[in-house]
Amino acid sequence: MTLPGLQQQIDSFKAKNSKADGDALYILWAGANDYLNEQLNLADPVVAQTTINTAVSNLGNAITHLAKIGAKNFLIPNLADLGKLPQTNKNPIVAGGLGLITQSHNDALSQLLKSLPLLNPDSGLNLMSLDVFSLVNQAIADPNSGFTNTTDACLNVPLPFFTGNCSNPDQYLFWDNLHPTAREHQKISDLAYSVLHSKVPPGKSVPEGSAALGVLVVGVWLGAKSLRRQKLSKRRSPVPVAVD
Repeated sequence: MTLPGLQQQIDSFKAKNSKADGDALYILWAGANDYLNEQLNLADPVVAQTTINTAVSNLGNAITHLAKIGAKNFLIPNLADLGKLPQTNKNPIVAGGLGLITQSHNDALSQLLKSLPLLNPDSGLNLMSLDVFSLVNQAIADPNSGFTNTTDACLNVPLPFFTGNCSNPDQYLFWDNLHPTAREHQKISDLAYSVLHSKVPPGKSVPEGSAALGVLVVGVWLGAKSLRRQKLSKRRSPVPVAVD
């Protein structure tokens, strides 16, 4: 089965919602699959740059399409270092290359988020970034992070057959070869909660999801679990999410 990409998810959302809730929060997290799927070809600088341009442009187009139907508030996470995943970190050459690709993606994404409001000054866009890259790197670098293993998968079995056993997941940063454990998801959730409240003026409430909007998709890598944890779960309704 082929999962829908970011644009397909946005098209599906627009088909069901002719107008977006301007008070809702929209979280778009995408790009990892673009690079992991092209992993064998990224040594070619032309392929690498083209893939980065496409991945970041897809996010820009998704924001623009949602903004045209009324969306205003966006939280856009960057990518954690794809070279530090259990799936990729055993090969230094692959890990180093993916690390550079990840940084280039995040730099381009940062520039995009700065430029979009300037290109659309009357749109009222409120674009907030979430630095997952630094959060995960800190967990790996800090011996006091609480994780005793930040390189291996707790559930070390091939996707998608989760038949293994993981008896101590809170000691691991990674649940499987691609995804963080619930403990790291909680840290991502806490960071998102902190960012959202730091951006909201006094007397204003944090943008919430509309019950009519629901969730666009629960997707791949660092998925939407991070937004359903303790603090963000206090919302009255789901946060619209697109993950690729």
